[in-house]
Amino acid sequence: VLDRNCVWRLQKSLQGLKDSSHYWQDHLAVIQETTGVKPLSSDPSVYYHASECLHMLAPEDELFIMGPREAVTKYYDTLSNHLDTRVVGELRLGDTITFIGRKLTRRGDTVRMTPPSHYTGDLLAPYDLPHARPTMTPGANTQKHLFDGVSQLTDEEKTRYLKAVGKLMWLTPLKPDLNYVVKELHRNTVNPT
Repeated sequence: VLDRNCVWRLQKSLQGLKDSSHYWQDHLAVIQETTGVKPLSSDPSVYYHASECLHMLAPEDELFIMGPREAVTKYYDTLSNHLDTRVVGELRLGDTITFIGRKLTRRGDTVRMTPPSHYTGDLLAPYDLPHARPTMTPGANTQKHLFDGVSQLTDEEKTRYLKAVGKLMWLTPLKPDLNYVVKELHRNTVNPT
């Protein structure tokens, strides 16, 4: 049991480490076992408690808890015994909050998740693409990859490519129509041309 009057000095910060999200998920999973909350098999960062109709999204070090008010309050109190937590907002009907960079808006019994309005424009601007015309069938079979005579990207160009693909991957849960294109772009991240 930790002494609440004691301040601990970390020898090394978990934030920013390559494995920090893994450590966080492992720590949270141990806590969840004691509360009866289970991870989804399809996504271990999403938890549920069937009898309480409670759902929790736990990427990195932020938590988003959904369910009946009484169940959320009870769960939060239990969680507070294991983690240093604070409530930063409540998503009421018609409200919009920001969570892990996404805008969440409550409408009736649903929560709509959207990227910030500037995200796509900011993503396209460094490549001079904000006014690019969309295509109806991106990645169609008629487009061939030409590898003959194409040189590898410089280190700077490769870094820009990897950043763009990473930003697009962050956007795909909100824009599922991008999944195929982003998958194809991701396939070329080892040796982009």
